[in-house]
Amino acid sequence: MAVPGVTDLVADPILSLGNLMKTRYGDAIVQQQNLTPMLYKMFDRSPIEFGGHHYEFPARVINIQSIGPRGYRTALPTPLGNTDVTVQVFHKFNYGTIDIAGPDIERAKTKIDAFVDALTDKIQSVTESELKDLNFQTYLPGTGAYATVTAAVGPGAVPVPVDVTKYFRAGRRVDLWSNAASNVLEAAATNGRAVQSIDAPGKTITFNVPIPALAIGDLLIPETGVATGGTQVGIFLNGLGAIVDDGTNVNIFQNVNRTTTPQWKATVLAFGGVPRDLSLQLMQLLVDVPETKSGKVVDFLVGSYNARNQYLQLLVSQKRFMDMKLDGGFQVLEFNNKSFLVDVDCQDDRLYGLHRNSVKRFGLFDLKFDDTTGSVLRQQYINGNLSDSFAAFLKMYGNLGTDQSNANGVITDIAIDPSYLIAA
Repeated sequence: MAVPGVTDLVADPILSLGNLMKTRYGDAIVQQQNLTPMLYKMFDRSPIEFGGHHYEFPARVINIQSIGPRGYRTALPTPLGNTDVTVQVFHKFNYGTIDIAGPDIERAKTKIDAFVDALTDKIQSVTESELKDLNFQTYLPGTGAYATVTAAVGPGAVPVPVDVTKYFRAGRRVDLWSNAASNVLEAAATNGRAVQSIDAPGKTITFNVPIPALAIGDLLIPETGVATGGTQVGIFLNGLGAIVDDGTNVNIFQNVNRTTTPQWKATVLAFGGVPRDLSLQLMQLLVDVPETKSGKVVDFLVGSYNARNQYLQLLVSQKRFMDMKLDGGFQVLEFNNKSFLVDVDCQDDRLYGLHRNSVKRFGLFDLKFDDTTGSVLRQQYINGNLSDSFAAFLKMYGNLGTDQSNANGVITDIAIDPSYLIAA
């Protein structure tokens, strides 16, 4: 059987296999992104051009009103300029890698179909993992905080108590971040630290190697490639945790200080960290308050399965809810003629109210194979030495950003049904 993308495998196997991977799997990766429930893809791409090393544009925070009634034959309102702030959105760089050993490439010369079948599973797996992590980041604050340590623990081979386990998977390599020193307390590369097991109901994570002493407030972040002691880990997407915030978690966002520019604050309907049930009144406030502050209409809500469950319980007696499907795999309900998107990766204790047009995707391209050198495959070096293996990687250059964060809101501290605290 002829395999698309392969013309002369024997003459140049690396180039041919690279072309095969790009031709055979490139469109599948695009399709996978379109079919996978990814909130990132729900936002429109920004028309603002990339310049230098970031996107820069003005965001209006105060309209100086050159309007007003006047008496007969008196001076008109004095024209005054609007007050703008300069917003900066930087690219974030996300990758997924695979490797192919030299002997497998040799076998591919005579058994290309078997090679393709084996490679399909590997590429699909790394693509799924990368898309899943991008969707995780879409909800998080961009600080790398996938979990926060809730009690002092260690050193030793002990479970780490955390506030949430949702964004980790067994096998995920993890850096430890010191809250007190604001640096990488210990890098995963130091001793190959990875998640060994997750106790979701008990909210603990156990690693495959002993940990140093951790304090309350320390963070578990995905492996960054930054050495122990490093401080520069601003490499994660600007997620809703930062976009829809009032300065409590992320005060300086996109180069704008929410203390000195309070119009840059989103609506946060919190309850002091005390879990409470969702209510229709809270949901209505989530819609009304951002519109009152910004003049923009919240046009869709986003919540987890837990939030959906609480919402449905409110509507059981009225029997007026609809459960539908959207393109991209999202399930959707309705609230006052607004879509209520249901996403398993949304924080279980939150419900977001968003003005879709105020949040944008900034980026040169979505996830795809790198072929900068002319081939998807290239020979690997290990510790500076040539190896008999070849690597390929997927990459995505982009970020999320907003030009009016106060057009959005979030309900926090929603009580979580214990049935939803499970290790994925």
